Amino acid sequence: MAHTYDILPKNVPQIISDIIGQVSNNLYDELGTDIQFLHGTWASIRSRIVEDASGTIKKNTRFPLVCLVQVFEEKFKSDSEYSEVSLTLLVCNNSDQTWYSEDRYTNNYIPILYPIYAEIMAVLNESPYFVGYKEKYYTHTKADDLHLPENNDNKLPECLDGLWIKDLKLMLDNKCLPVEYVVDTAIEFSTFDITNPLLLKLPFTITLTDLDGIVDGTTFVLHFVNDISIPCVIKTTNVSQDYLNVISDNGLISQVKVTNRDLVPLVIPMMCEVTLPLVGTVIEETGKVQSISALKNDWINVVNELDTITNL
Repeated sequence: MAHTYDILPKNVPQIISDIIGQVSNNLYDELGTDIQFLHGTWASIRSRIVEDASGTIKKNTRFPLVCLVQVFEEKFKSDSEYSEVSLTLLVCNNSDQTWYSEDRYTNNYIPILYPIYAEIMAVLNESPYFVGYKEKYYTHTKADDLHLPENNDNKLPECLDGLWIKDLKLMLDNKCLPVEYVVDTAIEFSTFDITNPLLLKLPFTITLTDLDGIVDGTTFVLHFVNDISIPCVIKTTNVSQDYLNVISDNGLISQVKVTNRDLVPLVIPMMCEVTLPLVGTVIEETGKVQSISALKNDWINVVNELDTITNL
């Protein structure tokens, strides 16, 4: 028996990831670096970036970083295509525990955190994902986290400077949102025994059956997984710079954006760089196209099991 639902809930973390990817792209010349993105509970996010014992930043953690802090609620009305969601975002950067408050503003808030906050608000204003009246910003509360009061467990550790965006009220138009095309296919890499060097370059391709829904700005989200307990660092790089651009790379999740739809082939060559933690590490990499978003507005989404991504 076939399913009877008409609309699936939207992937809010992926929508916010797309927003931050655009913010990162817009601010790259100003900041000189990409903006990273994580989502999860604050306890989970903190455990991924900060050593609890020493209160220092973990090795290979990349900043600046925007976090979507869960859990959040999405409220639906029985007679409406819209849903209301209230989000908490954290914009943070690594800091120095010896800095006074004025140092933190001079070194982090003014040149880095405030521009990211302002650009997030600007991109949200123009985003097709959200609807509703706003004169300048969607309703929210901004809070600079300067580690006071010290006995609050939810405050940031001294090694971070952060800006909280709390109670960000957004309305999703579930019927008219840009199509999010989920592709349940995988990259299958062979097992590698690396002795020298620690950096492995793996070519692969994304194979599409058609290009009808793709426009300038269409984004592919690639998710890589390895089978070893010691994590590797993965970086996706372009092979063809004339029609594709890597706009965000968070280690295991990369966002690849179409810049010239007319030049996109059915078989897109890509490159994956894997940095291994130890000489002689044996890995087996798998991955998938997690989603394709920002497709042509009037394109009809159909199930297409032949879209694949493979190794060369």
